[in-house]
Formats: sequence, structure tokens, C-alpha cells
Amino acid sequence: MTFLIIDTYYHGFLRAFCAQHADLSDRPYAEQWRILMDQCFGTADFYSINLRKLGHEAHEVVANCDPLQRRWAREHAILLWAAYPLYCQLGRVKAWQMDVLKAQVEKFKPDVVYVQDLNWMDAALLRAIKRTGRLVVGQTAYALRCDSEVKACEANTFASPSSGAFWNCWGPRHPGMESRSLAGTPAITRTGPSFSSTWLAGSLLHSGGMGQTACSRVQ
Repeated sequence: MTFLIIDTYYHGFLRAFCAQHADLSDRPYAEQWRILMDQCFGTADFYSINLRKLGHEAHEVVANCDPLQRRWAREHAILLWAAYPLYCQLGRVKAWQMDVLKAQVEKFKPDVVYVQDLNWMDAALLRAIKRTGRLVVGQTAYALRCDSEVKACEANTFASPSSGAFWNCWGPRHPGMESRSLAGTPAITRTGPSFSSTWLAGSLLHSGGMGQTACSRVQ
């Protein structure tokens, strides 16, 4: 089975990442992608790594990373690559991103399309992907817009207490973290009542004060 994981990254992170890698746009897509995944931002390539261990084919695309997507277009969809300046002049960068994403779905021919950010995803494209017979799965760990195309998803995964009652089944266990994300991180040492380093895995939620309560109990 083939999986395509559609992800988006925070604009602030992408700006900082591109500033640190000024020659990024000159590198091949595979090399750019590898450098970006090695930042271990968000879920990085943790899905595809572990899906491949289970015998599946899988790939992540960061749909709003323009240098990366432009390089993919240059290598696989030259007309879209050439049209990028025109889209920018018309203020339609998001439309260009969706067109490239559509081309990637057609190129990878996935059985399952896993959408990490339903708020960002274009509803028309999501419905078009579903009409091809592919399984569309959405991920929810954030507040959904009223017009988010949730109905186009045949399944949905949740990653926070506010997203679904499923959290109760976890009991005292902890959510998983890909071990590679811990490589090279500084050791956490305690100095008085606080830590010299702090990690937040996921998000600090406001619903019912659960996030604040959980953080206050960390010892």
C-alpha cells in the first residue's frame, strides 16, 4: 500500500529554515527534502519511516514550502515551475501550491492520502482526490474552521483531548515520540524548582485547562 502524507509547516519556521540554507533552491528535490526532514520539525518523516518498516511505500510532502515544491515542479512538472512567477504576480501562490500538490498526487498514485492540516487544504482538491477512489484520512489536533472539508475524509485521527473522547482509552500511558527526534538534544538538568531546558511535545491546549494542568504536574 502507498501512502502520501500532506503536511504544512509554520511560516516562521520555514522563513528561518530558508534563511539558514540560502542555497536551498539550487539543490535537487531529494536533497532539499532530506535536509528539511532532518530538522525533525513537527512529525517530519516519522510517518513514512515507520510505514516503510511495515512494508508500505510512503512519502511526506511539505505543501507550503515553496523552494522545495518549486524544485519538485522543476523536476516533474516543468510548466508549473515556469508558471510560478505569474501566480505570484497575480497573488495566487496558494492556488499554485494546490496545483503542485495535485500533480504530486497524480505522480505518486497513493492508495491513502493523509492530510495533516485540514484548515489549509483546499476543499475542491480534497473532493477531487476522493473521487479518484483514494482513501482520504484527515488528522485533527487543532481547532477546525467551520468550512473545513472534514466530510471529504473517510477517516479522521485525533491527537489531543479536545479533539475526541478517544484519549480516555490511553489510560496512564504516554503518547509516542519518534526516537530520532531526541538525537542531539541537550540533556535536561534540574536547577531548583525549574528546568534549564523544557520540551513541549505537541501543543498547550486551552480547553478545560488540561494542558496547563499537565505541565504543572511535570516533575
